[in-house]
Amino acid sequence: MANRFLGEVSASAEGQSFTLRMDFNAMIEFEDATGKPAIDAFQEAEQAASEGRVDFKLLRNIVFAALKRHHPEATIETAGTILSEDTQIVQSLLAAVAPEVKPGKARAGAKRPA
Repeated sequence: MANRFLGEVSASAEGQSFTLRMDFNAMIEFEDATGKPAIDAFQEAEQAASEGRVDFKLLRNIVFAALKRHHPEATIETAGTILSEDTQIVQSLLAAVAPEVKPGKARAGAKRPA
């Protein structure tokens, strides 16, 4: 079976429910909007969070890209509203994209021990 690369999480804002999906299309949307490689930006967001720093624009663009699949009518302001209601949504989304690796399985691109 093929390894699917996507992660979905639910969010609520202003009485509405949203499904955020981070797949290859969302990563390309993000890259087109920001000019940054998505994987680098995700790592940057995780590093900044661990250091207590926040790049609000980066986080909002991640959420906005993830909204596109299920909510094509969503605006960048919608993404900001979701972040205002749930400041941990990006961490939840990134965790859904890269779940724990099961024993005996390697992540795509991961190096196996020699």
